[in-house]
Amino acid sequence: MVKDMCVDEQGRIRETMATKSFERIVGVRESTIEALFGICYEQTNYYTRREDVRCEFDSKICDPIIYGSLVLEYSEIGLWPTKSSENITWTITDLVSSIREVQVYTLGDQIHQGRLKRRSDCNTTSIRGEVSETFSRMQRVVLEEDHNHMDRLKPGRDGCLHCAED
Repeated sequence: MVKDMCVDEQGRIRETMATKSFERIVGVRESTIEALFGICYEQTNYYTRREDVRCEFDSKICDPIIYGSLVLEYSEIGLWPTKSSENITWTITDLVSSIREVQVYTLGDQIHQGRLKRRSDCNTTSIRGEVSETFSRMQRVVLEEDHNHMDRLKPGRDGCLHCAED
C-alpha cells in the first residue's frame, strides 16, 4: 500500500503509485473507453451492415441521414474515423460528456396521403442512456479500499500527501 505520495500545484501525482492500484485504474479506464466506443460504433456499424431497416417508411431516406448525422457528430468530437482506447488522452468524464452531447438528426414528421409519418421514430439510438449506464458501472468499480486509503491521506508541510496511521 502506498503510504506517501507527492502532488503538484494542480493536484497531479508527482511520484509513482502502487503498481496494483495503477494497473487497476488503467484497466478500468481502458475497459470503460472500449465500452463507450462499443456504444458509439455499434450505431454506425448497424447502418453499414444494413441487417434491418429501422425506418418503417423509406429506409433510403432516414437510415443514411441518421448514419451521416452520427458520423458528423463523432467527427466533431474527435471520435471519427474510429479510434481505439490507446488514442484517447481525455479524461473519462470529458469523453462521457462529449458523447452525451451527440445529436442524432432525422427528417421531421410529415403527413403523407393523410397518414402521419413519424420520422423521429426511425431513430432508435439510445446513446445518452447507454453511456450514462456505462459511466455509472465504471464509478462502482472503484474499490472501497481505494476510497479508504485516499481518505487517510493527509497533506504534509513538504507538499506531499502522507498516510495517517489507523
